[in-house]
Amino acid sequence: MKLQELEDEALDIEGQLGDAIERRCEDLSKIVSQDCSEELRMTLARSFCEIFRNCFEHGKSESAVFCAQYWPKLDTVEICIADRGIGVFESLCESKHTNPNNDDEALAYSLMPGISSKAWRYKKKKAVQKTVWDNSGYGLFLAHQLFGKLGHFFIASGNSALYLDADRYQKMDCSIEGTIVSMRMKLSDEKSIIDALKTTQNLAVEVKETLGVKSLKIASVEAFIKSGR
Repeated sequence: MKLQELEDEALDIEGQLGDAIERRCEDLSKIVSQDCSEELRMTLARSFCEIFRNCFEHGKSESAVFCAQYWPKLDTVEICIADRGIGVFESLCESKHTNPNNDDEALAYSLMPGISSKAWRYKKKKAVQKTVWDNSGYGLFLAHQLFGKLGHFFIASGNSALYLDADRYQKMDCSIEGTIVSMRMKLSDEKSIIDALKTTQNLAVEVKETLGVKSLKIASVEAFIKSGR
């Protein structure tokens, strides 16, 4: 998926970059979700879209590569998305809300709602100038909550990686230029997935109110992620 092609497509449809990414992700979700409901397909499309947006908006990458697959016997979908952009640490160093000391802390911060190198800039716009794509800073929170509870979520950038599932919070060493995200989830229980999405949306508001965004402490962030909430 190339940035220039997406920008050209956005011009063709008289939309924004996010609109072009959304169209691509809707097509992708139809392939990997098979005969699932429209609501579930849109949930997957939204999750995929948020990760691709991160590649271009925060990672400043010119392209992103991905592979996706659905296993009928396991009723499981998996997608891996990677870019060779500036990485999570450098991106979050541009945020006025966080000051990560290393890649490890940057990954943890990136999973929190509203923590984004771009989110604060959008708030300066007048209400009439804002669009749905200005709600930045929630993509990785949505993805790690949804896939981490119902399957697995993995992210790696720079010298650090983090794996999450319902039973495990595991840090790993690595050497990655840019960022890699891998997500896997069973699709058999659609109701659980839709319910988890709604719960995650409410949780994002609760977390921001409880922990805040400004001067967020890394100890509080890691404690929240480890709690599996």
